[in-house]
Amino acid sequence: MAEDEIERQDVQALLETRHELGPTYDDALVSSFADRIEKVVERRVSGRTDGLDRADRLVAEAGKRQLVLGVVSLGVGPHLVRGFVFGCSG
Repeated sequence: MAEDEIERQDVQALLETRHELGPTYDDALVSSFADRIEKVVERRVSGRTDGLDRADRLVAEAGKRQLVLGVVSLGVGPHLVRGFVFGCSG
């Protein structure tokens, strides 16, 4: 079983332990199991947000590259066209 998964067997083990120990340990058992669930949820959420952060970063970097390419094209493009047009006709 993966560390970031909680399976039906885990819940069954918790209930059996509760039955064996009695209601005196209910708070400790529930608290421990709740902590485990929180860790699983945090890992899953962080995995999803890490992926989104990387994707957002890639989109932002692509936007910057496109802006630079556009500015360079506008600056250099007319000079290249003029060179081809006037250089070839001369």
